[in-house]
Amino acid sequence: MRWIESHEANAIIGASITPCALAMVDVFGTAKRPAMTSATGDDIAYPISEKRDWIVMCLQTAARLANMQTGGWCRLEYQNG
Repeated sequence: MRWIESHEANAIIGASITPCALAMVDVFGTAKRPAMTSATGDDIAYPISEKRDWIVMCLQTAARLANMQTGGWCRLEYQNG
């Protein structure tokens, strides 16, 4: 919140793990400022809500990556956590 109020940040890039990205949902959703995360937890994007609209995930969720891999789309390897 300090970056939004004191530094008037327009957007934040950060949170590479799911627990930190989840903490960003309320802060940035309430402030209506975009935040980008490289975390892959499904809880970051779902359930869809107005606050979650402000979180941008650079990667697909872990579940989507797993579905692509088992569906024969391509060979994917990832590490979650």
